[in-house]
Amino acid sequence: MLRIAVPWSLSHYIPIGGYRPIYRPLFDRVPSNISLCSWHNVKIYNCFESSQNNRTLLERAVSEEQGKLQANPDNSFMQSPGCSFSAANRVLTNILPGDVEFHHSVPFSSQTRPFVFYSDDISTLVSFVENSEAGRIDRQHYKNLFTDRLCLGVFFNNSLASENFQRHFHDSAIDAKLHYLPTGPDGGTAGYDENPRPLNLDCPRFLFINSAHQNPMGFIERGGHIVLRFWKNFIMQGRCGRLVMRCVRPAAATLERLQVDVGFVEAELGKSILWLEDYCPDYELDRLTAASDFYLLPSKTAHLASVRKAMNAGAIAVITDGCARGDDMLDSSNSIRVSSSADEWPGAFGNEGDSSGLMPSVDPATSLEFLITRAVVQLLDNPLLAHSMRDASLAVARKTSANLIDPVKFWEKINDVCQDISPGSKRNLSKGSGDLSMALANCLMSKADFERVFDGPTQPLRIVNTGQGVVNRIGGHVMLTYGNEKMRTEDWSVVNQYLDSRAPRVRFAKTMADLDGRYIYGPVAMNTEGPDLAMVAKRAISERLMPYPKLYGAFSWGYRISKRVFGKVFSTLRSKTKTGRHARHKSLKLVREDILGYNIIELSGHYYAAPQHAGAFSIAKALESRKPFHLNAVSIEAIERLIRQNPVDTRIRAYRLAAKIPFLISFAKVIKTLFKRVLKGRSDRGISE
Repeated sequence: MLRIAVPWSLSHYIPIGGYRPIYRPLFDRVPSNISLCSWHNVKIYNCFESSQNNRTLLERAVSEEQGKLQANPDNSFMQSPGCSFSAANRVLTNILPGDVEFHHSVPFSSQTRPFVFYSDDISTLVSFVENSEAGRIDRQHYKNLFTDRLCLGVFFNNSLASENFQRHFHDSAIDAKLHYLPTGPDGGTAGYDENPRPLNLDCPRFLFINSAHQNPMGFIERGGHIVLRFWKNFIMQGRCGRLVMRCVRPAAATLERLQVDVGFVEAELGKSILWLEDYCPDYELDRLTAASDFYLLPSKTAHLASVRKAMNAGAIAVITDGCARGDDMLDSSNSIRVSSSADEWPGAFGNEGDSSGLMPSVDPATSLEFLITRAVVQLLDNPLLAHSMRDASLAVARKTSANLIDPVKFWEKINDVCQDISPGSKRNLSKGSGDLSMALANCLMSKADFERVFDGPTQPLRIVNTGQGVVNRIGGHVMLTYGNEKMRTEDWSVVNQYLDSRAPRVRFAKTMADLDGRYIYGPVAMNTEGPDLAMVAKRAISERLMPYPKLYGAFSWGYRISKRVFGKVFSTLRSKTKTGRHARHKSLKLVREDILGYNIIELSGHYYAAPQHAGAFSIAKALESRKPFHLNAVSIEAIERLIRQNPVDTRIRAYRLAAKIPFLISFAKVIKTLFKRVLKGRSDRGISE
C-alpha cells in the first residue's frame, strides 16, 4: 500500500489554508491501495503534555534540524522571522509516516523523500516568495525544488494555471513534470437537489463569498467593494432583493477608500443586507448557495471551482471575464459576464491609485457596478431569458464537476508517477528524529478525523472570550489561550510552547466540552491535577448557561466584577476547597540548587528557575508573565540555557525595582494627602479673614 504523507495540519499551512473544503473530494474518494497519513494535533498535544521524555526528544530533534539548516546556505532563508516553515515544522513533516509527501499552494517539502504538488493558482506561491525577506533566494530555492528528482509531478485543474507556472519558472525540466487534469464529469452534483428551487425574480437573493476557504484577506481581490456599490445602484432603482455577504467586514475607512457608501451600507444592514462574518462550515455554504438566485463574483482572477459549485446549486453566476478565464464552457448564454479589463478600471481590484491613497475616478457608464446592475435588471425584466440562462447554467454544471480535480483521475496519475517507489520502504532518519517518530506513532488522523477537519475553519476563529480565557477553533479542534496575548503564526503550532519560553501556553482539545470549562477559571487551572470544588461549581453553572449566550455573558461579567470586589472572600473560600492545588504543590520538586544564583524546580512536568533572592517559590509568580522573577522551560537543558542568557544580577536589579514600587506609591499618596491638607488650611484661613 502506498502511503501519502499530508502535513496540512501543521501551523505553516495556516496562512494558505490547510484543509480547504475544495480538496475534500480527493480525500473522500481515496482508492484502497493508498493510505493518507496526517498529524492529529490534539493527540500530539496530549503526547507531549503527558511525557517529559517526549518533550526532551522534541527539543533534541529540533536542535539537530536547526544545525542542518544553518549548515546549508540554500535553506538560509528559512531561518528568517518571516518564514513560517520553522525547524520544528520541518521535523514534524520529516517524521510523518509516508512514502510520498503531498503539498498544495506552497511546496513545504522536507527534502528527504519524493513529493507531489498541486496548485490551483500560482499567485499564492508568487505572493509567498515576494513577501518573504529573501525573495530571490526563495525563488531559486523553489526552482531547485521543482527540478530536483524528489519532485514527481506538479498538478493543475486548469490550463491557465499551468501556463502561468511555465512562464514563472521558464525551465524545461519543470515543464516535463507538469500535469493538467481537467475537472471530472462526475461528483459535481453531490449535496444538491437534482431539481433546484424555482427562481425568485420578484425579490431575488444574491450571495457573495470572499473565497472558497473564506480567507479574510480576499474581500478586495474577489470584488466585495464592487458588490456593495452594485447593491446601492440596485436598491436605488426601487428594486426588491436580499444581499448575503459571507466575509469579514472591512473597516469603514477602507470601504470609503474603495468608494463604498458606508452610510448606505449601515442603513441597509438587517434590511436588504445580511452580513455573515463568522466562519461557515462547508455544508452551511452549500445551503446558502442553494437558497440563492444569483452568485456574485466580480473578481479579476480565475475562481472556476467556486463558480461551478454555485451553478450546480442552481444560482446564476455574475462574473467577470477574468474570473472565467481558462474555461471555454462559461459564456453569455449560461452566466452574466461583464468586462473587467485593466484599461477600463485599473483600480477596481485593489490598486491604491495615486499617492493620496484614493481609488482613481472612473466613468460611471463603464464601471463594473453599472454593467452588473444593467445586466441583472435586464434579466429580471425578462423572465423567459432568466429561466433559459438558469437551465443552460445547470446543463453546463451537470457536464463539469464542481470539484477541483476528478478524484479518480488524480489518484490514477499519482499511482503512475509513484510506480517506481517501493511502498513501506524504511527511511533513514537521524537518531533524534527516529526516537521522536516512534513516540508519535499513534498521533495520526483517522478517516472520521479527516471528515471533521474539513468542516472547520482553515484559520483560527475566535468563538469564546470570557476575559479569563480565549477559545479559537481551527480545523477539527479547539485551542485555549489565556489573557489577550498577541498570537504569532508560530504560536498556533502544537509544539511551539515546548520550545520557546516566550510562547503562550495553549491547550488543544477536540471539542469545547473537553476543555472542562478552563476558559472561565483562568491560567491557574491549566495544570490542575485534582478536583477543585469552586471550579466544579463554575463549570456546572457554565454548562447550564452555555445554550443561552446572553445569560452566559451576564454570568461571566458578574463573576469578574464580584471577583474584584470580594476577592479576599473568594480567596478564603478557595483556600478551604483547594484539594487540587494541594495535590499540585505536593508535586513540587527541587531539582538543582544554586545554579548561577537560581534554584531549578520541577512542577507538573515543567521546570522553573527561581532566583534565590526572590524568596519562596510561588506558582502564582511563575504563571504571571509580568513578574520578573521566574524562568520556565520544558527540559533541564532548556532552563539552563535560559539561566545563562539571563544573569541573576540583572534580575536582582529588576526585583529590587519592583520591590520599591509599592513604597513609592504609598509615599506619593502621603505627599498628596499632606498637600491637600495644606491647601485646605490656607483656604479656611482665607474664608475666616
